[in-house]
Amino acid sequence: VRLEGSRNELWQAHTGRMGCCFSDAIPEVPDNQIPDPEGVCKFVTHHAGMRKDYEVYKDAVDPGNRWLFLNHEGGVGTKIDLENYARKEDEDKGQVLWSCEFEPPQFKQECESDSEDDCEDDTWGEYSDFYERRHKYAMKWKMTQKAHIKPGTKGGVPYILKCKAKGVATRHVQISHNEEGEVDKTKHDDQQVTKVSIKVFDAFEAQLDKFTTYKAAHSSSRVMVDTQAFSAIKEKGWQDTNTVIETKEGSEPSMALLMAHVCLSGDFHPNTISFQFAPSWHSLQYCHYTSDYDSDDF
Repeated sequence: VRLEGSRNELWQAHTGRMGCCFSDAIPEVPDNQIPDPEGVCKFVTHHAGMRKDYEVYKDAVDPGNRWLFLNHEGGVGTKIDLENYARKEDEDKGQVLWSCEFEPPQFKQECESDSEDDCEDDTWGEYSDFYERRHKYAMKWKMTQKAHIKPGTKGGVPYILKCKAKGVATRHVQISHNEEGEVDKTKHDDQQVTKVSIKVFDAFEAQLDKFTTYKAAHSSSRVMVDTQAFSAIKEKGWQDTNTVIETKEGSEPSMALLMAHVCLSGDFHPNTISFQFAPSWHSLQYCHYTSDYDSDDF
């Protein structure tokens, strides 16, 4: 997953929405309310036409199959409530089956490689002549973040998700000179996530599961993730606004649904991770920018 452009453009790319027409309306209660999930279930999460929220369907996306609502309260990095449509009169919030609260992500840049698959192809170089100079700077970075899955009306025990992501960021700087000797400086930034892995822990931080959701070296148009609690598929790749989730025998289905959503469409989506990373190019020690044209504006 490679992201280029402004932070607003990156967020629009993640949500699958371009332009300014966003709806903040909460979905209406369906005519036929399906009972809360029990046993092995098949869900399809679908972007609900809003910037953050998703509707959950039973088996397939169809108006008669509307089942649950994934309410992203406060945007990225705050809280997700999995709600049913059992709402009180004149209220727009249903019962919360499970919720997920996030700790702030921790980013580290200029990190040393700790495995052979970190960023094998990251390089930097320099080309120059009398009228034009081109520079390419690169850095590796890491992110770690915790998410707390908490029971609501369904009961159960809490879980902790620990996400670790790796990536590379590059900056291309071009310096041109016109015939009058004036300097024109332009820059282009590029960020790429190279790997996302998740560990699942119980409330006592005993590890229960470990899986990788994204690896650049093995990426394809079809995303498939299989864990002890669920299996999930994005048929059209990471930009797909639909995710098919099937829960496993022995796992609480609502909890497994929320966990899958966090990993494949929520805050642990590769685009969301990259969107939150803001590299500090001024602090790099290996910048070989020519001092004759150096300034703070690059």
